[in-house]
Order: sequence, then C-alpha cells, then structure tokens
Amino acid sequence: MEGSERGPRLLVADDHAPFVEGIIRVVPERCGAIVVAVCSDGDQALREIEHLQPDVAMLDLRMPGLDGRQVLRAVNERGLTTRILLCSASLEPPLVHAALGEGATGYLAKTASWDEICGAVLAVARGQIWLSPSLQAGLNRQVGLRNRPLSDRERQVITLAADGLTDDQIARRLFVSRETVRTNLKRSSNKLGVSGRTALVATAIRQGLLE
Repeated sequence: MEGSERGPRLLVADDHAPFVEGIIRVVPERCGAIVVAVCSDGDQALREIEHLQPDVAMLDLRMPGLDGRQVLRAVNERGLTTRILLCSASLEPPLVHAALGEGATGYLAKTASWDEICGAVLAVARGQIWLSPSLQAGLNRQVGLRNRPLSDRERQVITLAADGLTDDQIARRLFVSRETVRTNLKRSSNKLGVSGRTALVATAIRQGLLE
C-alpha cells in the first residue's frame, strides 16, 4: 500500500499530548506524511481507521479504551488494510515478537529520534517490517526462527493443547516427558513469534498448521 505522492496518510493515536504535537509538527515536514486524524484513545482510533482507511496507524501500545494491540487485532479481524505501527516505552522482546506475530508492521520506541520515526512511517507504509534499531538483532533472530517449519511433533503437541489437554495429559498421550512437551511448546512459540499458550494455539489455528 502506497500513500499519495505527498506521502502516506497517517493516523496517530496517543494520549500523550507533547508526543502527538511533535508528530503533527515534524513528521509531515520531514517525510511528507499527511496526518489525517489524531485520536486520544483506542476506541476512537478504531472508528477512524474504519472510516478514513489511512495507510499507517501509529498506535500507542497503552492508551485509554482499547490498547494498541487490541486495535491491531480488531483491524485484522475486520480485514482492514491499514498497516499498524505500534509505539511504546517497553522494548521487551517477547512483547515485540507477540505484536509482530499478531500482524503489526512496525514497533517504535517512544524515545526514537525524529529521523527514526519518519523512517518507520515510510517503511511501514511500504509494507516493510520496521523495528527500532535497538531491536534489530532480535528481529533478525526472529525472522530466522520463522523460516523454520514446525516439526510433526510440535504440531502434535499444539493440536492436543488446542483440544484443552494439560502438559501432563499431552505427555501421557504421546508417551513423552512433561519437559519434552514444554520444550516443544516453547520452540513452537519462538518459531511463530508469539508468547503464551493461548497465542500459540490461536496463531497455529489461524495459519492452518494443526493436524
């Protein structure tokens, strides 16, 4: 998805006024992005994304109403084409990888420079995965993991987990140790870029990976 010749159409959702004011003032001037809406909470952001269909929505990970990831999931569920750039002060790798696994196109540190912010907006508008430079090493590692397919045993374990079986029950069913089950679940989570049993099962089902 490309923006117009003057730059991508950008929606900003954040309740931190100084940050938003800076975006409105600096980003259009530096990279030509057109700010089409400014929202102070996630519910308003989702309504405006549906109505305006901007190229990029820059969403605070934590804001009133729906948070950034909840808006992201709603955008995906409704088949909207707006690409999501999440912003946060938290750069914990599991959180970042979970957001990417849920469909975020970029993840931006709140402390990013203006050059980084502008670069992120333009890259996300082009459909390129973008992370703050401090997370690039983690991204490269995650991309490598995602290129590895799930093994037959990993698919078996996730399928049984999706059926509601506990680790002990899965271990008995497959005649393996509980530690083996947990290792397979952890390895699968890494490959799919998600964190937690529920996200793993949901992602595997969505991608048609289960037996």
